[in-house]
Parts: sequence; C-alpha cells; structure tokens
Amino acid sequence: MRPNVIFHDHTSLTAEAVARSLNITLESKGVLSKATVTKITATGPLSLEIKTAKPFSALPAYIAHYSAGIISPASFDEAGHTKAVYGTGQYVLTDHEGGSLFRFHANPDYWGEKPRIEKTEYHAVPKGETRGFMMKAGQAEMAFTLSPVDAKQLERSANVTVETLSIPRTRLMMLNHGQEDSIHENLRAVALTQDMLKRYPCELSGGEMQRMALARVMLLKPRFIVADEPTSRLDLSVQAHLIADYSRASGCAVLLISHDRALIETVCSRCLYLPSGSLDILRNR
Repeated sequence: MRPNVIFHDHTSLTAEAVARSLNITLESKGVLSKATVTKITATGPLSLEIKTAKPFSALPAYIAHYSAGIISPASFDEAGHTKAVYGTGQYVLTDHEGGSLFRFHANPDYWGEKPRIEKTEYHAVPKGETRGFMMKAGQAEMAFTLSPVDAKQLERSANVTVETLSIPRTRLMMLNHGQEDSIHENLRAVALTQDMLKRYPCELSGGEMQRMALARVMLLKPRFIVADEPTSRLDLSVQAHLIADYSRASGCAVLLISHDRALIETVCSRCLYLPSGSLDILRNR
C-alpha cells in the first residue's frame, strides 16, 4: 500500500487498519460479500493479503466499490458499527443532514496534490432532471450521471460545460449463448436494427432507448409485466403496436400504467380509471 498516508483522525493508514475496515465491510453482507472472499489479513505494515474461495478476476472492481471504502479504526464502535467517517481523501466530512446533504472541508494533510477549494457541499439529488435544472439555475457547480436527453439540453446553455466520459461499470458479464436469434427477433419486434447493439446509450435517441429497454424485457420471456409509463418517449401508433403485438404473440399479460387515456383504450382489453384516487370506471373491451 502507499506509504505515509494519514487518516482524517491523524492516525496512519496501515495494513492492519485496512484489513479491519474491509473485514467489517465483508461481514455486513454488502457488495464485497459477493466476491467469494474468505480471508483478509495484514502480512506486513503496508502489505495486505485477500484470499478467495476460487479464482475471481472481478475482485479489484469489488474492492473499489464505494461501499468498501477504507476508514480508520476509530470510525467503528466495539460492535463494528460505523459511528464516524475518517477516510484519507482530499476532503474531510464535517457534518451531514441525513443522507441528502454532506459538508466537507479541505484536508491539509492529504498525501497528494493539495485541494484548491476550502469548503464544498454534496447534495444527493435522486432525479437526473432535477440535477439538470439545478445546473441551469446556477444552484450547483457540478452534476453527475445525467441522461443523454438532459445532457443534450444542458449543452444548449451558454454557462454550462457538458463532458461525457465512458466509465467502466461492469463487474461480471454473462454471455447470451444461443440467444442471438431471440435478440435479433426482439429488435425487429420493436423496430430496431442489429447495428443498434454496437451503439452506446448516448448515441441513441429517446425513442430508441425506450424501445431497446422493451426489447431487453422481452428477451427474458416473462409471463407478466408491470409497465409504468414504458413508452412515454414514443408516438402513440408505435406505443400501441409494440405493446399489443408483443402481448398477443407471447401470451404475456401486461399491466400498463399510463396517464395517456388514448393509449390505454387502444391497447388494453380491460381498463381501470383512477381519476380522483379511487376506482371510478371499469371497462372491458
């Protein structure tokens, strides 16, 4: 491990401290517990050994997951529960409001390049649209993980710079052996071509992304689908064609939830309306 690294509580980062932090994470049954890890031990002041029950090539990705972040021994109580957060990064957590707002100040003892901003706040905003609106209104300096549609809209703002980066997120991959025909058949069913499989999400339109999502669901051959506004970015004729045709061809039952009454009456054989929060009309077609 890197030498001369100091935790935010001014204690040294050692292999023993890292092993304790990771072992507590392992016992919490989080992401790391799925990595077949059997033992984590310190073999020297700055050397750590992690043993797995079998070869596991994705281990580095699991170790790098945010839930396996390394914090100092003083961060835990005697039962191994987190009582404070003392990491080693550029910024020190000073206080927080639940899980929605976190405040930090610069760490003067950081081992790398010193932080240039003295204080900062992190707001956990679940909706990408809201993060995009905050950027437009000047209520945020940075926003991460925006949809392609929101990113395109922000590109039109003169005071906002949009950067698109490819971030490796895959930890394990399961190949679709023997499913090539089904994949191509599902693509045709939602009016997409095979070359769409080679494109990144940012290279697809809103309607194409919606149809690709439908094709992925169809690949699982479900017997029942709960579809909550599944076709909001498609025009009505395409909506009716995709949902009705798939339901008839596969025998799959679909519970379609939508504010589009015309779509419901076009596609569904049985309709329930809840205009005021209670069941109002039942219609069989």
